[in-house]
Amino acid sequence: MIFGMATRKITITLPADLLDSVKHAVEEGKADSVSAYITAALRWQTERDPLDLLIAGMSAEYGEPGPEDLAAVDRFLAEVRKYAADSAA
Repeated sequence: MIFGMATRKITITLPADLLDSVKHAVEEGKADSVSAYITAALRWQTERDPLDLLIAGMSAEYGEPGPEDLAAVDRFLAEVRKYAADSAA
């Protein structure tokens, strides 16, 4: 349960296979409840939406990224992953 935050109860309809996946994740301890799992997924999406708008705006203004841009991103992400792995060790 999320404390210090107003909550409201709603009813949603999900495809059976998706609900099964969510329940399985809860059983594995990846979330405290189905509600917590869905809350985390919605929070991630709402945080991502503005980034999608930014990327769309930049693409409209500057064009789509080229192969060299994508290669630079791949190198950067590899460094971030290495740093995260080294920090976790």
